Amino acid sequence: MVYLVHVQHPFNNYVYPAGAGLHTAAFAASSVVESVKKAQAEVSAKILQRAISICKQNMVRAETLIFQGDSKDEICKAAEQTHVDMLIIGSRGLGGIKRKSMNFLMVMIALDESKGSFYALNWVLSNVLKPVISTETNDNEERENLVYLVHVNLPFQTYVYPAGPVVYTTTSVLESGKHAQEQISAGIFARAMKSCKDMKIKAEALTMRGEPKEVLCQVAEQKQVDLLVVGSRGLGVLKRAFLGSVSDYCMHHAHCPVLIVKPPKELNNNEEVPQKTA
Repeated sequence: MVYLVHVQHPFNNYVYPAGAGLHTAAFAASSVVESVKKAQAEVSAKILQRAISICKQNMVRAETLIFQGDSKDEICKAAEQTHVDMLIIGSRGLGGIKRKSMNFLMVMIALDESKGSFYALNWVLSNVLKPVISTETNDNEERENLVYLVHVNLPFQTYVYPAGPVVYTTTSVLESGKHAQEQISAGIFARAMKSCKDMKIKAEALTMRGEPKEVLCQVAEQKQVDLLVVGSRGLGVLKRAFLGSVSDYCMHHAHCPVLIVKPPKELNNNEEVPQKTA
């Protein structure tokens, strides 16, 4: 079931004319108000008719909803009222989205130590990739679908600034830090690969280093993936305020569709996953 939502901007039936001493509102005539409302209705009808046509072509049941108000507020309200599983919003200015055959998808999923990250992984495996495989391919073709599991390690600083001259870390400290990051990555990938294997979906693990939001967009473009998936709370090792900017950055800079998966409220997104043991 798909809900097609169009939000009309609220129409003010008054204006404040410019000029010195002009502080009284001038109300629009009834004919002007009705004309604007009619124009909005025609625009909504045209948009939704086109969307309904696309749904029919793909044999997908759809219902249309029209709201008036602030777009971001009304969309969130509609999503909550209809209890939808996924909210999809287009992004302007990023160029056209290439069409891909639904029997061959390349999806990139950003992973970290958080529960929210793995919730996003399992949600996509169950609700996006698995239905595609079940309806469009047979067992021999499942391996064509590919998931890139990407974990980005933050750059490891080789120096610190104490109260005095710069102090560089020793080689042993550097190696210890890198080893710890490798252990974390191994633990994340071990769990993620098992989830993909259980769903019979081919996956490749990629460990990267750098600024997470920038690296994710770069890898997504290099691999030419069809979809980039990130958790709504970003990377668990950073502050929540910064983490939110990861998904926001990807939404505006990735050269492919971006799916942001919001975990349920009861999920503790700050809890880390167990690390791989020897």
